[in-house]
Amino acid sequence: MKQKVLLLGVSVGLNFVFMAALVLTATGAISLSSLSNPGPQAPTTRETRVLEQALRSAGLKVAEVKRVIEALVRQTDADSAPYAYWLSPQIRDLRARIAKIESDARARTALVEIFGAAAVDDAAFNASFRPYDSEFPMLASEKQVRLQEYRLRELKAQAESVAALMPVRSARPESQIEELLDPAERFEYLLRESALAKVLSSSTFEFTEPEFRSVFGILAKEDPELVASVNPVSLSDALSRTANQSAIIEAIGRDRYDALRRARDPSYNLLRMIARVREISPDKIEQAYALLSASDALKGGQAPANPPDELNDLLGARSANEVFRAFQSARQQPGPGSGLTQATAHLSGKPIQAAPLSNQ
Repeated sequence: MKQKVLLLGVSVGLNFVFMAALVLTATGAISLSSLSNPGPQAPTTRETRVLEQALRSAGLKVAEVKRVIEALVRQTDADSAPYAYWLSPQIRDLRARIAKIESDARARTALVEIFGAAAVDDAAFNASFRPYDSEFPMLASEKQVRLQEYRLRELKAQAESVAALMPVRSARPESQIEELLDPAERFEYLLRESALAKVLSSSTFEFTEPEFRSVFGILAKEDPELVASVNPVSLSDALSRTANQSAIIEAIGRDRYDALRRARDPSYNLLRMIARVREISPDKIEQAYALLSASDALKGGQAPANPPDELNDLLGARSANEVFRAFQSARQQPGPGSGLTQATAHLSGKPIQAAPLSNQ
């Protein structure tokens, strides 16, 4: 109860501070527009000091005062453009992400104008100078800002490609990433941003962090070309390759490996969907999948017309027939993920040598 009261007090206090700052702008003590427009209109020393004194008088510490000013800078620079419902969702998303990065850059410029070069390394301004602290906390501020600049160029290239109905290609040469990041940092980047990372994590299988790092590291080492360019078919092939299979089983265990392979099998996922609709228990659908996967009659040649008796006994005739037909249909497709567009990383198409798996 005390914690809730404390949180409420903090919230009310911050709202009061923001209102006090807005009152200062209304009386002409400081201009919010000057906070978001560095250069000729940057706030004067007097304006900044007046605002700081008002906030300190409200009981805020120095770091809190700086964060309030940073928030005001970012708020006055916020894009107030209307929701562009007439554009495709992809274009809207790309433009919103571009606007966010450009806004971050303007906020950094404004904060340096106000507080000087020391603002870059001031922890109070991490939101502006460490834009990837959630994803890449191991990177220094300078590298995070440069990475954001690379990302901006890439997003703009993607937006142009989408608008022109052209294939989207990476705008960032891999040599720039190699120059920016050391091997350990680069491995962390690939874990989060590469095509392999995105396709590997896109299934019903829920990795733990150590499992994901282990499987990614094994695949990146044995099949480095997958890091930059991979699709569900090539990933499935890589997971079933003898050397990779043995290494992954050793890393995460046989049961988890089998669960990973099931989750990447379209026939398994289709059976799970049917199970939800028909209210078939998870245990029974697992048994049904195992039974059908092990059936010699379904491994090439002329497929049987009727479901196995064991499946009828397990699910009942109606559900067994539906599950059987769905499994047959999925297995008769040219391949899992057939017809899907190949996923491409935010990297060049050239194979990338990933750094060895770290022990972190």
